[in-house]
This record gives sequence, C-alpha cells and structure tokens, in this order.
Amino acid sequence: MKKLLLFLLITLVGCQPSPEDIKRIRYNANSAEAIPHLEAMDKAFGIMKTLNCGNPASWYYQGAIHWIPDNISNNQLCSLYTTSETDLQLAWDNCTHSSAGAEEVHFLAWHRMYTYHLEEIIRELSDMEDFALPYWGYTNDNIEDKIMPEIFRDSTSNLFESARWASLNKGEPIDAETMGTALDLTTLMQYTDYKLFNQNTDAAPHGAMHNYIGNGAKKLSPGYDNKITQTNTRTGLMGDVPTAGFDPIFWMHHSNIDRIYQQWTNSKNGTLITEQMLDNPAWGYIFFNGQGEKIEYTMGELREVLYSLDYDYDDTRVYEKPDVISKVRDIVLQDEIVGNTIISNEEVDLGTLTTPKGYSRERQIIEITVAFDTEPAGVWTVSDNENKLGFMTFFGALHHAGHSDMPGMKTTKTFKYEVATTETHDLTIIENGLSLSEFEVVKIILTSL
Repeated sequence: MKKLLLFLLITLVGCQPSPEDIKRIRYNANSAEAIPHLEAMDKAFGIMKTLNCGNPASWYYQGAIHWIPDNISNNQLCSLYTTSETDLQLAWDNCTHSSAGAEEVHFLAWHRMYTYHLEEIIRELSDMEDFALPYWGYTNDNIEDKIMPEIFRDSTSNLFESARWASLNKGEPIDAETMGTALDLTTLMQYTDYKLFNQNTDAAPHGAMHNYIGNGAKKLSPGYDNKITQTNTRTGLMGDVPTAGFDPIFWMHHSNIDRIYQQWTNSKNGTLITEQMLDNPAWGYIFFNGQGEKIEYTMGELREVLYSLDYDYDDTRVYEKPDVISKVRDIVLQDEIVGNTIISNEEVDLGTLTTPKGYSRERQIIEITVAFDTEPAGVWTVSDNENKLGFMTFFGALHHAGHSDMPGMKTTKTFKYEVATTETHDLTIIENGLSLSEFEVVKIILTSL
C-alpha cells in the first residue's frame, strides 16, 4: 500500500557561541581536571541536602523538577508533598518523559537547560565561580571511563547513592555483554534529522544507562531501599523516571548526553532545532538560578539561548554551522508487518520492506511500533541488511503513556530509524543479554526523509 503526503519545508537558522564566549569547560569526571569541580559538587550537594524541600536550591526540589512519585502516603523527606497534585511545587513534575509527543522534540533541549541551571546553583553554593558540571564519559572507548567516577562510589560522599546496580558502586566497569553496543555512537552520529537523533539518543545510550544504573539492565537483584518512594523496590533510583533525578549520578549521566548532543550539533550531520519545532508541541521550561530566581522560557526565548550557552566540553569545539538547513519530508510507502513476538535473545526476522521504483531520495525512515504489557528493561539491536540501525529501550515508556499505575494494560511505543535508501530493507532484531519480558511488533512502515 502506497501513500504520498507532503510536509512543510523546515528552515533551521544556526546560532552558536563564538570561542571567546566560552567561559567554562565541562571535564571528563574521570580526569584530573574534573577533581576540583567534583569536590565543589560534593560540597554543594551537602548543603542542598540540608535545605527544606520547598527551597528551589534543595536536593529534593531539584530532583522533583524531573519528576516525583505520586504514591507516597507519608512523605518523611518532604512534608510539602504527599500524594496530592495540589501539593506540587512550581516546576515539579516537568520533564519530557511524561509525554511521548514532547519527548520527540524536547528531550535533549529540556535536559540541557535542566543541567545548566543546576550548574548555576552548584556554582553559588560551592563558591567556585568557574564550576562546570563534569560528565561521565561511559561512551568513550577506554575501559577506565566505563567505571563510575570514584567520588560517586565513596559512601562518605554527598554524591553516593546505595540504590544503584551494586557492581557500579563497587568500581566495576559497565558489563559489555549486557549492554552490547548500546554505548557505541557510530550509528547515532550518522543521523541527519534532529527529531530522529533526539529520539534515538533517548533510547540509547540514555535509556539504556538509566536501566543499567537502576537495575543492571533488567538483571534480577536484591531489593533496594528506595528513600524517595519510601518502599523496598527492585529498581534503583535511576531505573524509574519519578526517582531518577534524585541520584547525583543523574547529572553526570545527562552531562554526557548533552556532550553527545553537542558533538552531533558540531558535526557535518548535525542540524538545529527550530522555534516551530519547539512549538509543536510547546513545553514548560521552568527552572531556578543560583540566586533562587525563577527562570521561565518561552519557546522563542529558549531557541535563542539553547545554542549559545557559555560552556563547552573538553573534547568538543564550537564550529560554524550553516545558517540555513532545509529538509522536506514526505511519506512514500506504508506497508504493515505484524505478528512477531520478541521473547528471547535469538535473532528475530521482522520482514522485508521494498522501496518504490524510481524513488530518488538518499535517506529514509523506518518506523517500528511495538506493544507490551510490562515495561521491557533490556537493550534490543535493530538491523537492516545486517547494518545496525539503532536500539530499542523502554525507560519511561509506561510513564509516557500514563500507564505507570495500570499493570497489564497494553502499551505501544514507536521507534524511528534513519536509513540509507536501498531497494529492499531486511529487518532483524536481537536482544543483548537475558530477556525478562516480551513485546510484539504491531506495525512497521517505511517513510522518506
């Protein structure tokens, strides 16, 4: 079945800081240069944990900006909030993981601003004027960077959290067999469409690392004493959207995700988000600076500052981007492939899609929609003609759909991959490691980019 639709021309206007505007450098957290910054972060978090949860600079308030559980009957950590939405403070429950539509556009942008304003608070509380948020460079090739930075493993540090996968707190590297190639950025950096890059970064390495830090990427483990939900759970803080922002390693993780975002933006494939994209749909951007002042962005204001912040990374540089980058997208083919249930780590053949004769565009999109009852926690690799397209991970999938409190309810999630145009696309999927859950392929379609 063929379907042809034309979409509006999108114009992207470049906006990047010049090298002389860069005031601060975010360093690899496992480097000597990062040590004073990590010490400043440790000092600041010690102060933040003493502040009342209604104070925007407090550890609890900052974590709650990402999200907060809605099932706490007696909140011993924050009496301002129990189970009522009327108890929520300004800016709480605001990360894009609550909306699949927003996530497609705002994931990278929102978390960039989230880390930036936390950086301002740490700078104020630590009295370190040039503080910049280090990053955990787990996507680097060297084994040393696969190990969680030492200060986060020190039980006497304000950056320690016990509700993590135990091997990480012991100083063991990320398990290569469990994660597979989810931390390899080669395929991701070949993407040329902002939304697709945004979505696939969200899946891996982002979602893959949340699940790994929280519960070893779905390995069975002893229960965690989750001080945020105040329950015993089999998922550490990072493994669940409502608690992830309370683990200090969250900030090292997202600083690395932002670094990847910057690397791609600086690359020949990188494109810039537009105000039109930000408006469809618009999202709330409410944060606080180091002086406790509310900072709220319209989508136009956000677009002006998103690529002109005053920091860079120790392994990136600011490049001149083209002033205008234009793309036209039209749907050229819609075929349905159904009936594949993914239940093991055996390779599963998803079927074949065929490009219409005479089609001349260089790039296409493959969209795979899957359905599941419980949230799969692993990492699945999707390939086309034996070439890796990307990954499937499900961190926050039930949260996106509003099904977190509805066990057994059927939920769907759509993954999109950018591919080179070929006559046929032979699709396969394989899971890395042990599977604890299953999902069914509902539909696969081929579109153009």
